[in-house]
Amino acid sequence: MIGGKGKDSCGKSGTGETPQERKRRGGSPAARGKRSLARKSTAVSQVIHTNSFIQSIHEKVCQLSEESTLSFL
Repeated sequence: MIGGKGKDSCGKSGTGETPQERKRRGGSPAARGKRSLARKSTAVSQVIHTNSFIQSIHEKVCQLSEESTLSFL
């Protein structure tokens, strides 16, 4: 095909996938990109939440350690 998108006689597009494969994957390239960004955003949020949780545990351990050291003296 010259200058355009289309399908060959087997129903394959120029992207190397059949219309059924494209439909199964779902959505336009822009929609797939948005889903990818949403997954990345969720992953970043989980990391931030986990880091905050670890930091609060660390602070509590330090506090308890200081208290036990003071009570030992």
